[in-house]
Amino acid sequence: MAEETMSRIYLKIPVERAGVLIGNKGSIKVELEKGTGTSISVDGRTGEVVIECPTGSSDPSGILRARDLINAIGRGFSPQRAFRLFTDGQMLEVIDLKQIIGDSRNQLVRVKGRIIGENGKTRRIIETLAGTGV
Repeated sequence: MAEETMSRIYLKIPVERAGVLIGNKGSIKVELEKGTGTSISVDGRTGEVVIECPTGSSDPSGILRARDLINAIGRGFSPQRAFRLFTDGQMLEVIDLKQIIGDSRNQLVRVKGRIIGENGKTRRIIETLAGTGV
């Protein structure tokens, strides 16, 4: 019998987000695996994540969707918000402010503060106008 080949993606998320990715009794990880047709391994001590998908899978995009969902959870999204990426037409775009602003810590803090706004008001307005809010 021929051994099945696997596509793999390796990620690293903050250790403090590993528990969120796994979920209560593994519930989030299981739901993510079912929704993407992948197998996910999470090392809670290092934050290393391995996503595997059999080559020739019925949905080869599942491994990429799993990567995006895990990145979203790793960056602080709740699993419920991250699971919106299961919806067609939804995607995660990460903007690296350092590429736009530079390495100045003061500039980064100032711009992040303006994007978020007082008590998150500006962020909520942006989410509403972009149709991305929950």
